[in-house]
Amino acid sequence: MGLFSDAAHLLNEALAEENKYSSKKYDEVADIVDEEGALELDKGQYPDAERKFREALEIRQRTLGVNNVKVAMSLDHLAVALQQQGQYTNARPLFEQALRILRLRQTRGRIMTDVISDKGMLFVDISEFKEAEMMFRDALELDQRDIGINTLSVAVDHNNLSLAARGLGRLDIAEVELRRSLAIRESIVGAKSLQVATVLNNLAIVIQERGKDKEAESMYRRTLDILRAFLGEEHPEVATTLSNLANALLNEGKTAEAEALILRALELRRRTLGNSHPVTIATLANLGYFYLAQHNLTKADNFLRQALALQNSSQQRDLVSIGTTMTNLAEVLIAEGRSFEAEKTLRMAIENYKKKLDSRHWLIMNAESLLGRCLIDLKQFEEAELLLKDSAAELKKSRGSDSETYQRTLRYLSILYRTHPKKNSQLK
Repeated sequence: MGLFSDAAHLLNEALAEENKYSSKKYDEVADIVDEEGALELDKGQYPDAERKFREALEIRQRTLGVNNVKVAMSLDHLAVALQQQGQYTNARPLFEQALRILRLRQTRGRIMTDVISDKGMLFVDISEFKEAEMMFRDALELDQRDIGINTLSVAVDHNNLSLAARGLGRLDIAEVELRRSLAIRESIVGAKSLQVATVLNNLAIVIQERGKDKEAESMYRRTLDILRAFLGEEHPEVATTLSNLANALLNEGKTAEAEALILRALELRRRTLGNSHPVTIATLANLGYFYLAQHNLTKADNFLRQALALQNSSQQRDLVSIGTTMTNLAEVLIAEGRSFEAEKTLRMAIENYKKKLDSRHWLIMNAESLLGRCLIDLKQFEEAELLLKDSAAELKKSRGSDSETYQRTLRYLSILYRTHPKKNSQLK
């Protein structure tokens, strides 16, 4: 009996050691699969990345338990892959589950701030900018406390805060945050790195929105050189910068090059992301805006309506993007003399904006300015004057007196005073 008892004890010890070895072995396999997913993500192969991350998550949950820190990391990685495919509704609960695990395990350091920042980026993508700002500020405070002020992690936090500030219409704050991020990154990794390219692209967007198109063009070209060197011509990030550069060139009057770039960006995105991806849809809307600026109303109407239909049928309806597409479509309708349809479209655009943005946001002011122009054609002069005066004051403050949106609003006021019989008589 004693020999049998000893044998059973030894067998249990052996089985325990074997289980430990198996768990360690499976954990190593999960690490490798997770790294393969990260490589696919970097290449822009988001469905392949998703499959790898799901495989790593399943292994870790089975061998480590559902509340392990590595399981939280897998949940975060999978959520990012889904987010990149526009599956925001599916990504959000995964981020929340990852954060719940990390808080349960009282995790500190970069793992925690990575998940907080990734969830913040989801809020940016769905235009929940106040929530994004809160997440990014939390990440910045944690990083500054745990690893110091002048680090790459803190540079990322400043870049992320700029995205929230831009979404909230605070372009001056966005530029400050981006220049902080750029200075830190260049001091650590040099001027030619992917991390620098990310900030350059974002800084160029903000500078362009502040009316400095020539400086923005230079930054976009520098960004493209870096992206092509590291990622190749076919990467989705290259398409993003091509599209942004096209907008800057359009504002400078370089229309032929701008059209070629934006068509190239659309082709790249359709091939790499698919027709229904939010980024592809945004490029369609961009192309519509391009043709609007060229007064090619037929093509502008066509692309904007394509984009609007896809935006409205999307799983995650981005009301800010929908509002912007509707505003541009309304401008086409006004140019075509279809003011009744334009008025209805603009009021719907403003309603969509106000569900997501502060009531004084420049996008709302821009739409109200255009609505004022539309109401002049409909001889609703009193409301037109109120809208145009209000939007002019706000656009001058938020966008600057040299911005196209402000100057255009002044032109609309001039049209109002020439058209409105009472105001015309007062001016005389």
